[in-house]
Amino acid sequence: MAREPTLVVTSCMVFWFLLLFTMNLSVKVVYYTVNSPRLFFLLLIFLVRTKKLVDPVALHHLGYSLN
Repeated sequence: MAREPTLVVTSCMVFWFLLLFTMNLSVKVVYYTVNSPRLFFLLLIFLVRTKKLVDPVALHHLGYSLN
């Protein structure tokens, strides 16, 4: 019972850290993409490729079939 509150606090801290980190990262990405469109296209291609790789794996772990 004593472990649960610390777990909740830790998960909240991790969540907020990730949220702030991704926000900071997205701001930097937007700033750089405005300055150079080529980087934007490279990032887009990268995201599409990683999405194709990650989605089936994530769905498989969640127990969904790909059919």
